[in-house]
Amino acid sequence: MGMKKELAEVALAVIVALAAYQTAALLLGTNVPVTSVVTGSMEHSVDFDQWWSMSETEYSKFNITREDFLSFPYKKGLYVGDIVVVKKSDGIKKGDVIVYHPYEGCFDNVPPKATIIHRVVSTNPLVTKGDNNDNPDTLNRRIDGKSCILSIEGKAIATLPLLGYPRTILFKIIGI
Repeated sequence: MGMKKELAEVALAVIVALAAYQTAALLLGTNVPVTSVVTGSMEHSVDFDQWWSMSETEYSKFNITREDFLSFPYKKGLYVGDIVVVKKSDGIKKGDVIVYHPYEGCFDNVPPKATIIHRVVSTNPLVTKGDNNDNPDTLNRRIDGKSCILSIEGKAIATLPLLGYPRTILFKIIGI
């Protein structure tokens, strides 16, 4: 009797989790209402002042000053294992952290259907960059006549540190 109860509780927990995810997707207007950071592309490995002194040249190419960056959401970056809550938004602006799926073949070493979490450094044309990456993403490049952005799911509206580690572990093991 104990094993059946355990299995029923696990099944119920899975059903509740799926229902909660689908409800969040409906309320937030995106297919990816919650995701986790699985790479270090948005990490700041040092305090902000040190990080800015190393990054200023790249951001100045997009007319982003230290003061601008300090006004951006997630100015201290995002870290592996953080959960990110995502909301669909028509008003993407410079400094926002967005979640998008690239078109297959646009980026080396990025699996198909990957979820990328990067900061918008320009809106016209749309350019994103991981805070910890040396170069911006090549979104304007076209593959087979298509843009490198397959879909923008939305922008980050909240984070929960460390709670995304289970997905991070699965990502490293099986590429989910």
